[in-house]
Amino acid sequence: MWENLPTGDCLNQGGVIASEYLPMDYFFFSFPIQQKEVTMHLTNKGLRTKGRKQLNEREFYKLLGIIILITRFDFTTRASLWSPLSHNKYIPSMKLGSMTGMSIMRFDEILSEVQCGDQPTVRPTSISHAEYRCLLIDDMVKIFNK
Repeated sequence: MWENLPTGDCLNQGGVIASEYLPMDYFFFSFPIQQKEVTMHLTNKGLRTKGRKQLNEREFYKLLGIIILITRFDFTTRASLWSPLSHNKYIPSMKLGSMTGMSIMRFDEILSEVQCGDQPTVRPTSISHAEYRCLLIDDMVKIFNK
């Protein structure tokens, strides 16, 4: 028996999807386009102020992929994930630079400027410190909850 999914695909009892989509497409569907655009705009604003290269859509998804990927590994420092040398003789090094095509320097540049919501640079006196910190994610929460 096949069950119709909201995407128009069919799912059988064994969890097999009869679809024209690749598994990566479902990941892209899970991240709202509006949030991607807001995050890229705000991140690029930060990169521009520091005179750095602008983030494009390919790099944005690559950044998300790297962030998700590194949650699966134990590592001493983030830079060790880009190193060709392993810190353990039984575990090969990740070599994320050659695997992803993004250098550790570029990863750190982008990661230091990633913003998911618009927050004024100076906290207005009318709001508390906690409310001011929440402004960093409020936009994202509103978009995901639409």
